Amino acid sequence: MRYGQSFQRFAINCNDIEYTHKTLKDKGVEVTDIIIRGEAQAKYFLFKDIDENLIEVTWSIWDEDMA
Repeated sequence: MRYGQSFQRFAINCNDIEYTHKTLKDKGVEVTDIIIRGEAQAKYFLFKDIDENLIEVTWSIWDEDMA
C-alpha cells in the first residue's frame, strides 16, 4: 500500500502493448485502460495477478533502441 492505495511493485516491458492488453482482457484478466504519456512516446497499463498484486506493463519509444 502507498498512501492508502495499492500500487504496482514491478513492471514488465512489452513490445506490443495493445496486443498484450487485448489478450489479457480477452482471457478475463482485470486490466486498466492503456494510459498514454507524452505524444504517445510511452504507454502503460496495470493488471492484477492471481494473488491480486498489481503489475505494470510498459512500452516506450526508447525501449525499441534496446531490442
